Amino acid sequence: AKTALYMVHTYVAPHPKANPNNIRKVEKMYVDVAREIGATVLPVGLAFEESYKRRPELRLHSQQDGSHPSVYGTYLAACVVYAKIYNKSPVGSSYDIHGQIPGDVKEFLQLVAWEVTQKNSN
Repeated sequence: AKTALYMVHTYVAPHPKANPNNIRKVEKMYVDVAREIGATVLPVGLAFEESYKRRPELRLHSQQDGSHPSVYGTYLAACVVYAKIYNKSPVGSSYDIHGQIPGDVKEFLQLVAWEVTQKNSN
């Protein structure tokens, strides 16, 4: 068994603590702790950041609070966990949360998850 740390995503508007710089603080904390204890980082927060850079219109957070993930955010997080734990690409998976994720969105989130996990080897 190996310890894995699930790097959280950060707040977005309308959350009062939303700040685009928060992800750097979160990233540093998770990477530092992972190095200290010999753990793997599941870079969910970095995948959210990358997804928003590429497709800012795609809502990964609940519009009500800017804190909790939407169904798309949950799907992206699951793809990151799968990719990191199994070191396999989620690209091509047919799972779409029982039709809740359109094909183009599904493929995009799978690709982001794979690329982010490959870039972040902690």
